[in-house]
Amino acid sequence: MLAGAGTGTARRLANQLRADNARADAFLLSSQSLWISGAIIIGGGTLLAMLGPALVRRYVALDRLTINNEIAGFKFATVGVLYAVLLAFVIIVV
Repeated sequence: MLAGAGTGTARRLANQLRADNARADAFLLSSQSLWISGAIIIGGGTLLAMLGPALVRRYVALDRLTINNEIAGFKFATVGVLYAVLLAFVIIVV
């Protein structure tokens, strides 16, 4: 009975912390001007997108990246074909 009581309390506390963080983020973005908020959102996303490949290049060997690159080519080709077929259906139906 004691183990079950702690789980609900921890879950409520985690939900409260998430809600507080969401309110703080919303306040940060809404209290700034539109240009600053846009720069934070777009610049932050861009920095994260640039940081990901840099970290992968640093910690993953080039041999492994080359093998994955060959496999990724086939996956991108498959996704490209599926997108082309979906786009063709959209154009024909609409």
